[in-house]
Amino acid sequence: MKIRAAAIGLLLAVLSPLMFSGSPTSAEDVTESTTTVISVSPTEVTYPGAVTFSATVTGNFPVPSAANDVVVTPGSVAFTSGATPICTASLASVSAGEVAGSCSATTANLALGLQTITGNYSGGSACACAESEGWGLGTSSGTNFLTVGDASPPTVTGISPTSGPTTGGTEVIVTGTNLTGTDDVQFGPFLGISTITPVSSTEIEVESPACSAVCAGGAGETVPVTVATSGGGPSSASPNANFTYLPVTDQCYGQPFGSHRRGCRHLRSHSH
Repeated sequence: MKIRAAAIGLLLAVLSPLMFSGSPTSAEDVTESTTTVISVSPTEVTYPGAVTFSATVTGNFPVPSAANDVVVTPGSVAFTSGATPICTASLASVSAGEVAGSCSATTANLALGLQTITGNYSGGSACACAESEGWGLGTSSGTNFLTVGDASPPTVTGISPTSGPTTGGTEVIVTGTNLTGTDDVQFGPFLGISTITPVSSTEIEVESPACSAVCAGGAGETVPVTVATSGGGPSSASPNANFTYLPVTDQCYGQPFGSHRRGCRHLRSHSH
């Protein structure tokens, strides 16, 4: 009798998980793979426009059924640009093997230019509860791209004076539009302007860098002057915003001889 009782107890221990009904086994028991595909609409938007981020996740998703006690927890997709969170889409069952969803957000927290958008899927599980079967749905991710453009890019319409010595240091007035927030003024390829004095949304003042940092060919070279702001840029080159580097022996660098107007460096190549 003792042997028979022990055998029955062992049999019940083996069968009891199979006899359990009404709730799933742990979702950690089985993890099914998933695939995430994301889309971005529109793919180009001016700052800080609205964008819809969508995701479709495929995997071992059954169709939810109250009659058959089939429960699906679709999970969600978190959209990011680098380390910057954008929005999170809650997903819903679409068909067997597929869940999908979307969310919308503005690009206010994103940088200008081409952005790589990543959608990270997590939190999915499924349960055929009447059969005591449950499983998790593995994490996956997808990528797509979004271009964020500036709604009000800066422009440069002119500079004064239009020339200065190769030694640099000429005070140059830059005029244009949307110049508020200018954080860089570029003479040719040179990006290292250290002092930018804002005057208004249409005017800033800077000092020209030395030709040795800008010129490829030395004195006599003309370079475009462009600007970039916190909202965008650099501006397009303008035929009215070219700066010419002149030898230090030239007089007044484009200003009338003897002029004391701002920007004039009245240097003489000979002494009196």
